Amino acid sequence: MIASGLNPCRPFIMRPVATLLLAIGLLIFGIAAWAMLPVAALPQVEYPVMNVIANLPGASAETMGTSIAAPLERQFAYLNGIVSINSSSSLGSTFVRLQFDLGRNIDLAAIDVQSAISNAAGDLPTDMPNPPFFFKENPAERAMVVMAFTSDVLPLTKVDQFADTAVVRRISNLPGISRAFLADEQKFAIRVQINPASLASRGLSPEDVRTAIQRATVNRP
Repeated sequence: MIASGLNPCRPFIMRPVATLLLAIGLLIFGIAAWAMLPVAALPQVEYPVMNVIANLPGASAETMGTSIAAPLERQFAYLNGIVSINSSSSLGSTFVRLQFDLGRNIDLAAIDVQSAISNAAGDLPTDMPNPPFFFKENPAERAMVVMAFTSDVLPLTKVDQFADTAVVRRISNLPGISRAFLADEQKFAIRVQINPASLASRGLSPEDVRTAIQRATVNRP
């Protein structure tokens, strides 16, 4: 039996008004705290995911898969902590997605991915305009902003140049930005039409024309 002097309920019984006010205060505080509880569809976990992109203009999806995706996947399979390798190839482009263990440091994984790309360089086509590049991705942070640029007086090449220099490069330097890029970019190009009869009269072939154009520009056709 508990002595009356030590009964913890005695102060609340003796002061019913204060007890009521305390209960109302706790109720209001609980409702406010419940309303401010964060709700997230995905937990705030940084998944070590790397994306690799390789481009070869004009190559079919089958060529991209056998000549570019396959050599890259063979090298990526030797990486430490690799969980899955998924690749997709389309006309002139190959996309490879690498997922590592949750305990894998994403910065160290980036170094290994760069080494794997360098090791696969000998098996890749020599006429690739640029080597494969990679960037980090966190599936838990998929916020995306899409911007469209149009002009009634400028050609698409000028619009793309403005978007690249004035917008994309500045956005890429902002904190928290994983990647900023141009989709469906329209770069300036020169189309060459060959007269077969005139070419044959000079003892030249279409391959000679291609070689001459290739030597005259750093952007190989």
